[in-house]
Amino acid sequence: MRQYEQPLITRSDKGDPWSNLRNCVYFKEFENPKIIYPETMRIHKSDMNNFPRFTYDDKGYYCDKTVFFISGKNLKYLLGFLNSNIFKFLLPKYVSAWDDSGFMLQKIFLDNIPILDPDPELKKHIEEIVDSLLDEVKTCDYKRIDQILYNIAGFNEEEITYIESI
Repeated sequence: MRQYEQPLITRSDKGDPWSNLRNCVYFKEFENPKIIYPETMRIHKSDMNNFPRFTYDDKGYYCDKTVFFISGKNLKYLLGFLNSNIFKFLLPKYVSAWDDSGFMLQKIFLDNIPILDPDPELKKHIEEIVDSLLDEVKTCDYKRIDQILYNIAGFNEEEITYIESI
């Protein structure tokens, strides 16, 4: 890279040092708690129970370019919401399908999905459920979170049945 040092030094989007070809100001965010998800989330038609798939990292893992992450506040509540049936129902209405079995989960699309904002007590309850699910080694069951979110949204049985049929 030394042969390209002079042109690279003049780049406006370079990092520090000059050999860092991108200014990764968010680099330290990898070390913080975050929600991780793939850029392309495939749906296995024979097993819709494992969709969507968002996970929580508090170990400081670094992701490659095909994996995105969300950092900030209320991550465990958001994780519960992102893995809920309501989110599974909303996803194809806001994110274009990549083909008949996947979605491109880019930030520009995800930002438009409305997120339920419950009162602090219900948010705390969902976070406690997520904590207990994260502690379990077996596959997570988000049914309890779905029920709380259905109540927050005010869905009736017919609406719930419709959402869960998708």
